[in-house]
Amino acid sequence: QFAPADSVDKFHGNQLLYIGWEDHLLFCAPFAFPFPPAMRFGDIIAVGVARDLVKEYLACADDVVQGIVRAAPSGVSERMDKLVHRKGKKIRSTLLCLIASTGKNPPDKMRVAHACAGIELLHLASLVHDDIIDETEVRRGERTAHKEWGNKIAVLIGDYILSQAMRCVIEEPTRDIPIILSSAADQLITGEILELDC
Repeated sequence: QFAPADSVDKFHGNQLLYIGWEDHLLFCAPFAFPFPPAMRFGDIIAVGVARDLVKEYLACADDVVQGIVRAAPSGVSERMDKLVHRKGKKIRSTLLCLIASTGKNPPDKMRVAHACAGIELLHLASLVHDDIIDETEVRRGERTAHKEWGNKIAVLIGDYILSQAMRCVIEEPTRDIPIILSSAADQLITGEILELDC
C-alpha cells in the first residue's frame, strides 16, 4: 500500500486512484470509473491496470495517430508508420486520460484522444532526436531511425512528427492546451541543449 492507513480515500464522494510505476507514485486523484474488483482503497495499481481503465480513450488516440500516418506524404508515411508501431507504455497519455476523467462529467472522447495523440507524438519526436544525439542504435528492440535511414532523414522525420503533435491540438477550444504542449516541446529541446553544453 502506497497510501498511509489513515489517508483519505474519497474526495467529494469519488474514489481516489493511486497509480505507480517503478516505485514512484505517478498519479493520485478522484476517479469516476469503476475500480477493478480486487482493488481496495489506498492500493497502488500498475500502469498496465490503469491503461485498461482508459483503454477506449487510448484506442481513439491510436486512431488519431493512424489517421495522421495515413495522411502523411509518401516517404514520410511509411517511416512514421514503422515508428508508431513500436508500442511503448503510454504512461503520458494514460495519465492524461485519468486526469480528464476526474471531473463530474465524462470528458469529450475526441478532445482527449487528440490531446493524447499530441503527447505521444511529441514523445516519439523527442525519442527520434534523442537517439541521434546519444547515438543510440536500438530502441524497443529495433534499429533506431537514424540507424535505419541515416541522420538527415531521421532529423526530418522527427521534425515532421513534432509538427503533427502540435497540429493534433490546434483546434482545441481550450487555448491553454496547445500552449502547454508547445511549452513541453520547448522544455524538451532546451533541456537537451543544456545537457549537450555541460
